[in-house]
Amino acid sequence: MDMRAGLVALATVLAVAWAVEAGAQFVSESRNLDVDGTNRSYLLARPEPMPAQPLPLVISLHGDGGNSAGMRAALPLEMAASNAGQAAVFVYPKSAAGAFEYWSEAARAHEGRFVQQLISTLQAELGIDSGHVYLSGFSGGATMANALGCRLGRDVIRGLGIHSGSLYPVGGDFGYTPGGGVDCALPPAILVWGMTDATPGVDYATGQAIRNNYLATHGCAATSTPSAPSPCVAYDACTHAVNWCAIPGLGHSVWGGGSAAGQSAATAIWNFIAGSVPDLIFANGFDPSAPSGDRWVMGYYVGYERNLQAPAQIDFSGLTHLMVGRVIPNADATITAHFDIDFVNGPAWAQQAVDAAHAAQRKAILMVGGAGEIDGWRAAATPANRPAFVANLLAAMDQFGADGIDLDWEPIDTQDHANLLALAQALRAARPAMLLTLPVGWVNTNMQWNPRPPGEEAFLQAIAPVLDRINVMSYEMAADYSGWHSWFASPLHGHGANTPSSVSSSIDYYLDSGVPAAKLGVGFGFYGNCFRNVTQPRVPVSPGDFVTSDGAMSYRNIVAQFLPAMTANYDNVAQAPWLGSGAPVGAPGCNLVTYEDPQSVAAKAQYARAAQLGGAIIWTISQGHLPGNPVGQRDPLLAVLRQDYLD
Repeated sequence: MDMRAGLVALATVLAVAWAVEAGAQFVSESRNLDVDGTNRSYLLARPEPMPAQPLPLVISLHGDGGNSAGMRAALPLEMAASNAGQAAVFVYPKSAAGAFEYWSEAARAHEGRFVQQLISTLQAELGIDSGHVYLSGFSGGATMANALGCRLGRDVIRGLGIHSGSLYPVGGDFGYTPGGGVDCALPPAILVWGMTDATPGVDYATGQAIRNNYLATHGCAATSTPSAPSPCVAYDACTHAVNWCAIPGLGHSVWGGGSAAGQSAATAIWNFIAGSVPDLIFANGFDPSAPSGDRWVMGYYVGYERNLQAPAQIDFSGLTHLMVGRVIPNADATITAHFDIDFVNGPAWAQQAVDAAHAAQRKAILMVGGAGEIDGWRAAATPANRPAFVANLLAAMDQFGADGIDLDWEPIDTQDHANLLALAQALRAARPAMLLTLPVGWVNTNMQWNPRPPGEEAFLQAIAPVLDRINVMSYEMAADYSGWHSWFASPLHGHGANTPSSVSSSIDYYLDSGVPAAKLGVGFGFYGNCFRNVTQPRVPVSPGDFVTSDGAMSYRNIVAQFLPAMTANYDNVAQAPWLGSGAPVGAPGCNLVTYEDPQSVAAKAQYARAAQLGGAIIWTISQGHLPGNPVGQRDPLLAVLRQDYLD
């Protein structure tokens, strides 16, 4: 299929001066590279001066009949990056014969080698991050970007920015799957299309079909979440991100051509790239503890699980903050610090944990309280006791050199609002730079039977500015209460009358109550639930059918004891795994186990990222640690969370 006639070149090279260039934020030069004995030219644009941190590489391909300068002008990704206070190294290759010959197997192979030589050359010279290379393009350039994304795969290309370019196989370089996807390692992508584009081969209907190829390839749900800029959306539950921007009134031209305004292809594509790049590689550097705008992964690490994982075994590559627990609030405003071990070994263990976090350039937060400690909280935080309580909390934080405090006050009822708010305000006033976090419960959607505490919305709006993160404990969301059906430990979607819980509904509640997305965290339980007498989700349960969860049903135990003996399933609505068995399994006698696995963690991580949530909490990292696995594979759930949320 020859699409040359249908793919139109970029029309005009804009002659106006570009503000970023005029401001000397980027410098550019024309360069040449020998590829297969052919002299290939490209335009290089980079920040001046180059930062110490490695930068991503963005390669942008022009349409048929275009050139490097024209592509740079029409799709000003540098300007979009500069507007966001970010940076990358940008390359604008020139095609060898006026068009990137996407219709030719030999040309696709040649362009693939060109891209790989660009990566190696610029890594050696400029220190670019070869793990974060992106391809974008318009029209014929986008078609070539699609082809190279398939050919080189996700190991080379981290993401694609496709503006009005087709996706089709040549010479059998990839094929279509029965479900409508493609059988290559297609990278994540944002696709931009004009809704009035009637160009043969890349018209709007073709664009929708290509979008559907991506959705099928990456297993996306039919639902989507709005993504900046409007009218773009991010599809839900994808194994790899797929964003879609359908632009009313736009034909076959670049959306916002020559501009990086709020609503433009340049801004949309850069936002997509920036969302997949850790702050580590932006020009302003990276402080994992920075309380605004960054994604946090906060892993709880508790003393009573010390035999599951030593501090030296923690994989900090997937964490930004270690939540070291716990100390206990007492009614007389004092603090008990045995960390559920003893008064000698407990503090020594906690100090090792804090020191390990700091050695890894991560922050350590001291967990205070937890389930069962409500009486101590309520007495210690009264106006009479509060000054001494604040002093004792800060003294405990300082004793271990921790960077902040996690106020694990459970439950939070109306009677607690005033004193908890005043406590948080007093801590913030005493130590303005400390880190301060608050876990909150998941929300039962049957609110007529389970009303929220009166005054909760006003409380949340008052305390949110005082805190760095408010984290939803969105795990252990199943029960055997009257009227309930068997359900998942942490379902992303699918709540209903008899299964009134989901991660998305709880997050929506807190967002609607006024908690900013950037301060809201989603919970990941590295453990599951065990039911007896039911062998699948969504069937009625009776009191006593829910047997056990946290601890006994750690991911470690599920993998070792239950997964081999039960039938594994995955629910595409809830985006959650489950195990079923007619015969009781294990010491608890489980017939149904619901839990987290790499697929469900990826779905939640991508949801959190698309919703621009500021954090993720893990209860607990040690329950997900598999010491019998090979080195580098001992924390599989944490690795997925890092890949799909942090990286």
